[in-house]
Amino acid sequence: MRKITYCHFLAGFLLCALGTSAQQTPLSIFYRSNWQMINPAAIDRGLYLSRHHNTWMVNSAFRQQWIGLEGAPRTYFVSFEYCPETGSTRAGHRIGGTVLRDQTDALSNTSLHANYSFFFPLPYKRGHIIHLGFTPGIVSSNLDLEKLRLRDQNDPVPYLYENRLFFDFAFGAMYRVRQEFYLGLSVPQFVNIKLNQFDLDSARVFRKPHVYLHIGGFIQAGEWDYGDKLPDQREWVIEPSAWVRYAPRGIYSTLISGFPLSLDASVRVYRKRALWAGIGYGTNGMASVEFGLSHMMSKENKIQAGIAYSVPAAKKYLNLGHSIELTASYWWW
Repeated sequence: MRKITYCHFLAGFLLCALGTSAQQTPLSIFYRSNWQMINPAAIDRGLYLSRHHNTWMVNSAFRQQWIGLEGAPRTYFVSFEYCPETGSTRAGHRIGGTVLRDQTDALSNTSLHANYSFFFPLPYKRGHIIHLGFTPGIVSSNLDLEKLRLRDQNDPVPYLYENRLFFDFAFGAMYRVRQEFYLGLSVPQFVNIKLNQFDLDSARVFRKPHVYLHIGGFIQAGEWDYGDKLPDQREWVIEPSAWVRYAPRGIYSTLISGFPLSLDASVRVYRKRALWAGIGYGTNGMASVEFGLSHMMSKENKIQAGIAYSVPAAKKYLNLGHSIELTASYWWW
């Protein structure tokens, strides 16, 4: 069993301070199953795959990064959505909430966010919708000193990290065309927070704002699936998508030297709303596969579950291990 020692923690700590590549926000293969995780404007994901509308949804996910590496990042996520039916030609709103815990060895962050999204149709553009959303929240950032394995017990560096409880804010916008195309832009971690007490500016660690862009669409093929005697969607649905991430003044370890962005691209294939499978690849050198099932318990109730697995697929990166992700959702009313 490999371990993250204090040397590993200090290396990551200084990488943040020096503005080089570092992971400040949790990664997720299943962001497509819960868009509000990356964009507060993008609530009611389920509307894109079926004309049948559910008012409530609860979603959960777990991600273990770098399996076998003790102290590697773990992310737990629970969210809900309230999406009252308003029709496709009227303005309306969506409400959501998320609880997330992200832990890497001794360092952990627990957050609680409330999401609000308002949408309205564009005039003279049938089916073209603009969504605007914002997310106030509270974040608790903590360092468990008892989990650190110090070579020098008198080393003062870990004691300069502050356990913090602070206000957070995010906002976003999304443009969609019926059940065919979507494009979203969001800014998570909008509040810039200092996390340590170093006197030198070059050694201070800040929780910095990020910029996210997610884009994708749905291509339908095969015979129509009539469902409740009305044409809902075709037998096969293909969803190509991408999630682009940018951190100001960040330097990324990517496939292209000096590339200023981090990018994940993927393709999902859905079969009659009952199952899906997908593949993806990112500029961090990780390739992923995913599989999921959906089941209509009744006309108003649906459950869904999925699993994703990612592996290092580029020799230029340090192979810290594979990652696994699980998700489960329940829709009703």
